[in-house]
Amino acid sequence: MTSSSNHQRSSLPTWLYWFSLFVILGVATYFRFIGINWGEEQYLHPDERFLVWVGSDIAPVKSLTEYFNTATSSLNPHNRGHGFFVYGTLPMFLARYLVESIYGHSGFREMLTVGRPLSAIFDLLTLCLVAATAKQLFGRGVSLLAAAFYGLAVLPIQLSHFFKEDTFLNFFIFLGVYFAVRIVVLPHPKLFSQGEPGENRTPNPSSNRVVESIILSDASPESKKDDAPSPNALPEGKGASALWLTPSAKGERAEDLIPE
Repeated sequence: MTSSSNHQRSSLPTWLYWFSLFVILGVATYFRFIGINWGEEQYLHPDERFLVWVGSDIAPVKSLTEYFNTATSSLNPHNRGHGFFVYGTLPMFLARYLVESIYGHSGFREMLTVGRPLSAIFDLLTLCLVAATAKQLFGRGVSLLAAAFYGLAVLPIQLSHFFKEDTFLNFFIFLGVYFAVRIVVLPHPKLFSQGEPGENRTPNPSSNRVVESIILSDASPESKKDDAPSPNALPEGKGASALWLTPSAKGERAEDLIPE
C-alpha cells in the first residue's frame, strides 16, 4: 500500500468521523425504536408469537447442572410442551432472564416488551460491526458510508421491530466477519510482504482478497469454463469455507499465515 493511499484512508479527521458515526447511529436508533410496540399486542407475526409463547412457558434454572440435564431442564422447550422448536434458544434465553429480573414473572406482554428492544439493540451492534469492518479495510469514509447504508436499510429496520432470531444471528455473523478481517490486517510479520523486523512494513495489497473469500461462494458457471484457473482462486467446490489467502505468488493457505 502506497503512502498516497494511506493518506486517502486517513484524510477524514478523527473527530469528524466519530461525530458523523454517532449521528448515523442516532438516526438508526430512531428508526429501529419508533413504533416498536406496533400491533397492539395482537402478535401478528407468527414466528414472533411462537417465540413469545415458548419464552413465557420456560423458566430460569438455578445452576448449569440443571440446565445441561436436558431431560428435566426448565429452559428446554421440549419439557414445556413445545417439542418442535427450531428457532435457536439464545434470543429467548436472554429475553427470559431479563424479563425475570425486571418483572419477576413471565408472560406474553413481558416477553414482547423486552424482546423487541433487545432485537433492535443487537441490530445496532451489527451496524457498529459493519462500520468497524469497513474502517479496517477501506478507511473512515467508506466506514461512514457502510454504516449509513445499513442504518437506513429497510430490512434491518423491519427485523428490529420483531422479537425473532434474525438480528441476533446477523450480529454473530458480522462478528465472525470482523475478526476474519482483523486476522488479515493485524500487524504481524507473517501478514506483511515487505520490510525487515522492526521496520515500518507495508500491508500486502492482496490481503483484501479475504473479503472475496468471505462473501463469494463457488465460482460462477462461466468462470468454471476456464481451462487455467487463477492461482489465487478458491479451490473448486469449496466456496467460502476454504478461505484461502494468497499473499505471494507461491500461494500460502490461511493456516500457514497464523503464527504458531
